[in-house]
Amino acid sequence: MPIPNVEKITADYLRSVTDARIVAKTPDDTSTSWVRLQMLAAPDETDVEHLIQFMVQLDCYAGKDVKGETHGQPEAWELATTIREQLKAMRHTRLADTDDNLIAVCTQVKFVGMTRAPDADFKPARERFILTALIWMHP
Repeated sequence: MPIPNVEKITADYLRSVTDARIVAKTPDDTSTSWVRLQMLAAPDETDVEHLIQFMVQLDCYAGKDVKGETHGQPEAWELATTIREQLKAMRHTRLADTDDNLIAVCTQVKFVGMTRAPDADFKPARERFILTALIWMHP
């Protein structure tokens, strides 16, 4: 059985339940908020690699401040809490493609981190919350 592509499956799921921009790399247009999703680890929970415990990181960025306004921290916070809530709702979900073919089953989602860490690669630093989640899936 193939190992589920947790990045694609999670991104597709989040796009279907939120208006958030979910990306694999920082977008060219950073004027509006976005979530950068990345898999960090994928240890198996069984000897036959049936149930995988994926560790994913979701960087939730605020859009660019406008004319000196500092709405970044509340915007990044709202995005992070929305993503967190929607990912928790993914538990016990059968995930299928557009033709209703089973891709994976998500059995559990647990958050192990939520850090406010403005990104100093932007000038001025861009507000960001980093979510770290464990997502258990099997094909």
